Amino acid sequence: PLAGQRAELPPQETAAPGRAYDVIIFGATGFTGRLMVEHLDALIASKQAQVHTWALVGRNRQRLEAVAAQCRAAPAILLAEGDLEKVTQQATVVISAAGPYAVCGEAVV
Repeated sequence: PLAGQRAELPPQETAAPGRAYDVIIFGATGFTGRLMVEHLDALIASKQAQVHTWALVGRNRQRLEAVAAQCRAAPAILLAEGDLEKVTQQATVVISAAGPYAVCGEAVV
């Protein structure tokens, strides 16, 4: 896709069996999370990339949608409400960018 355009990825099961997503970024709306989203989006949207499913995770749907709107390879949006185990079990890889890490990090691990 050209700069500023979103890549439409064909539906394909690439995540591990029983997992909806290859990668989720927890804390995607914070400073570090947005940098991670930007980098992962560039990798997934590149022509050389294999198709990957991914999602942004956070507490505020509006902020997640704003971050997702900047992505070329449209990620899913998951809300981190209550049971984080259910959210993390949906992915093969969980990237935790939520902070402060001393407060938020252990719950994801």
